Amino acid sequence: MVGFDELKKQKGLRLNDIIEFIRQKHVTYEVEGEMIKNGKDLIFNVLQKSTTAPNTREYIQSYTKCNLHFHTHPQFAIWPSYEDIMLVMKQNLKTSVIVTRMGVWLLKNKGFNNNKSGNLHYEYTKFFNFMNGYARYKLDQEKQLQNISKSELYKIDDNVIESIDIFSKKLSDKIFIRFFPIENNYKNSKSFKEKLSSSKPSHKNKTCNKSMVKIIS
Repeated sequence: MVGFDELKKQKGLRLNDIIEFIRQKHVTYEVEGEMIKNGKDLIFNVLQKSTTAPNTREYIQSYTKCNLHFHTHPQFAIWPSYEDIMLVMKQNLKTSVIVTRMGVWLLKNKGFNNNKSGNLHYEYTKFFNFMNGYARYKLDQEKQLQNISKSELYKIDDNVIESIDIFSKKLSDKIFIRFFPIENNYKNSKSFKEKLSSSKPSHKNKTCNKSMVKIIS
């Protein structure tokens, strides 16, 4: 069992290390930090963890502003929050990476400040309700882990992939958003890294600074 303090001290963390960490049952919080490109690989530096808001949601009070930012979602909350999407649309973050137990989200601003959300909140609410139901189903599966293999637990259902694709396409005129399913073999992590390589740095500073923009997931 690895705790947050131990994780934060570790150097040279890769994507699989972050996913294995958040797949631990006791990790019910988010972690956040920076990613550094190292050739064709990505190094993850963990900098802080979330606290619990009054409504029981995990809450990172201020995100780390750096070239490549990431944060995680706990348990089976494998979708972006509405606030995650709006942060990218409004250019608070040019590129956002969200690591979950079952895959990685890549969100990128398309180069303009998009303050018009249109019917996004309506579409997001439908998507959230579907994904939240799926999360409860997966949590029930996890409780019965003796009757199911880990490979089956972290294999995302085809109808969920289809719903994610439909939702992503509905947002395609506003931001780039894509989900990379990652199971136990981590094969799809390569395509995620390749897509991320086309991302331009969000600003020129190489050191990370704290921003007062809040992230709720």
